[in-house]
Formats: sequence, C-alpha cells, structure tokens
Amino acid sequence: MGPSIEDLLKEDIIGFSLYFLISTFLIPTMPLISLCRLSKNPLETAFGFQLPIQQRILVYISAASFGGIINLVILFYQNSQAFYLQNKKKTNIEASASSSTILDQSTVSYEKMRLTGVDNKDIIKSVNVQKIFPNGYKALYDLSFGVEKGQIFCMLGPNGAGKSTTFDILTQKIPITSGFIKKGKRNLKIGVCFQYNTLWNDLSVQEHLNIYALMKGLSTNDAKESIKYLLDALSLEQHRKKKVQELSEGTKRKLSVALCVLGAPDLILLDEPTTGVDPIGRSQIWSLLKTLVKKNGCSVIMSTHYMEDAELIADKIGKELTRVFYS
Repeated sequence: MGPSIEDLLKEDIIGFSLYFLISTFLIPTMPLISLCRLSKNPLETAFGFQLPIQQRILVYISAASFGGIINLVILFYQNSQAFYLQNKKKTNIEASASSSTILDQSTVSYEKMRLTGVDNKDIIKSVNVQKIFPNGYKALYDLSFGVEKGQIFCMLGPNGAGKSTTFDILTQKIPITSGFIKKGKRNLKIGVCFQYNTLWNDLSVQEHLNIYALMKGLSTNDAKESIKYLLDALSLEQHRKKKVQELSEGTKRKLSVALCVLGAPDLILLDEPTTGVDPIGRSQIWSLLKTLVKKNGCSVIMSTHYMEDAELIADKIGKELTRVFYS
C-alpha cells in the first residue's frame, strides 16, 4: 500500500522548509562569513563603502528576504505546473476510460445484431445464454458470441468469469437456463481440451494418441502420420514412451492439446490450454493452432488469463464484463 496524501504533504512541507532555509539564509551567509575573515567591515570590503552596524544588518535582512520571496515564487510555479500536469493526466485517463466504455457497449450491440442476421454463417454461436445454478448462483448473464469458419476466438477473463461454465455448456455437460446454442452444420466434429487434464497415469504418451486415433475413426496410415506430426510439433517425441505419471505438468498439458486436435476436428475447444506450460511450449501450441486453422479451415474457441496470448493468436477477443462476454 502506497503513502497517504497526508504523508506526502508532510514530506513536501519538510522538504520545502529545508530548501527555503538553506537557499535563503545559509548560502548568502557563507560568502559574508568568508569576508569577515578578511576585514572587520565585510560590506566595505565587498562594496567599497562604510555603513553603521544597524544598517549593515538591515541590508543583509532585506537581501535575504528578497531571495526568499524569489524562491517562494519559483517553488509555487513548479508545484502549480506539477499539479496541472497531474490533473491533466488524470483527466485524460478518465476520458479514455469513458470512451472505452462507450466503444464496448456499441461492440456488444453490434455482435448481437450480427448473430441474429439472416446471412449469419457462424460455425457455432451463443445467443442470450444464461446459466443459473440450483442454489441461485448466476454463472452467466446474456452470453452472446459467434465464431466464423477459420476463426480463432479467445475468451479473456479472470477466475470466476464463467469461461469454464461456457465450455461445459458448449460440450453439453450442463444445460442452459435460457437462450440457445446453435451449430452451423449438423455433423460438427469437435475436439475438446478441458481445464483439467483427462489422462490415464499408467498409459504412455504413444498409447494415449493411439487410443484417441481409434476413437476418432482414423485409418492406420492417417493415425500414424497425424501422431508423428503432433509429436514433432509439440516436442513430445522424447516423451513418447513415458507414462503420464512421469511427465511434467506442462508436458501433460501439451499432450491434452494434441489429443484435442487429433483427427482434424471442425471446432477446437481449449479451456486455458497453456496453464503450467513454459514459454517455448506456449509458442508451440499457438503455432500448431495457427497451422491447423490455415490448413484445415477449422475454428477455435479458447480461454486464457493472459492478454498477450489473446492478442498474439486470436482473430477476435471476448472480454469478461460481469460474466457477459463481448467481442
């Protein structure tokens, strides 16, 4: 916690007082003290004329007072300039925040209009979705967004924003309270990577990939080619024969991503896929997703805490605003 206004004011007053005393009295006194060592009458030595002691004191006090007034004027000007600049900066920040709020509101309205348009061809869209749990907790308010074919949509927000609830709704793990989810085509192949790894500790990386390839209906040749590509793209080749219980958390996360994208799904759902992954691994995941989107034309919905990740990979970003996502 930073210093209070009272503390800053006290420091300012103390600093000003010291500066005033030094610049007004101490500095002018030093040359006079030196002159006193050279002559019994310092003013006579300095200016070439003699004055009574009372007038000498009066001249010194007048000169010191004049210097003090000049210092006061300079300090007042400097402080007034600093105060002006500080308030100007604060005003600019408030104006910027106000304009951002207006922009966000218009963006929400535009997205809702786009979703309900006749020519909308989003591969999946959520319109006015709300989720209220039996205990009365409102997890989602008026969730509206759409993802086009070949687009990466990133949901950005802190814990408790409703990102994982959104993934549970998209995968039909939980029902919605109101609103609707609509898919762009009937047989939509979806790959999912949930927030927590769903892996078998006693199976190896290679065994996981083989099982998922069979579950997704890949031929032997397609499975072999796809698995080799994913092992290389995510640097999993050296871990291929290791059991999951021997892997680091980052490597487990990369394996979960590989299982998700295996089989070229139309829609890829990733709930915080880079949690626990080092920067190199994160870069590998983003590169893989971009390649798959460009090569297969698939769409991606992912969530993250990191704004830099969202800006790096996403074509469209949905930001959490009181559990309402706007893009």
